Amino acid sequence: MERLTLLKLPIDEVYNTIKYQPWVRRPKPLLHNPSLFESEEYCSYDEDKGYQTIHCWALRKYLEELIKQGFLKEYVLTLKATSGHLNIQPPREQNMIMQYKAID
Repeated sequence: MERLTLLKLPIDEVYNTIKYQPWVRRPKPLLHNPSLFESEEYCSYDEDKGYQTIHCWALRKYLEELIKQGFLKEYVLTLKATSGHLNIQPPREQNMIMQYKAID
């Protein structure tokens, strides 16, 4: 199983703050599923309906790629030990992504 870097913010919020940076690349357009045209859910990264940006596995993998390239350091959650114990709760989107991945 792939280990993902913990982020300080949900992936949709990270994407909304970086999407206009010149180093951010957009994904190729997806083939649209006609059954999802009526869906109110929308992914601003893929520009597709049927799911929300926070659940976009392609975006999460892309953010991980950017982190490995040295970008997004300000969004990476660092673990700090307090009295020998780690006092950290993973962001809600991290839990959602891991549940989503387990379904695949």
